[in-house]
Amino acid sequence: MRHTFAHRWLDEGGAEGDLMALAGWESPQMLRHYGRSARSARARRAYDRAT
Repeated sequence: MRHTFAHRWLDEGGAEGDLMALAGWESPQMLRHYGRSARSARARRAYDRAT
């Protein structure tokens, strides 16, 4: 559930700091852990939007 929430938040352009606050994470390490699961998919979509 947290992986999906983090992925969707970041995929929609949500700020990392806001995600950390909403999820109650104090360490950026948690952001990297939960955001990593779909990082490549987000990168592909960001590329598609830019081109």
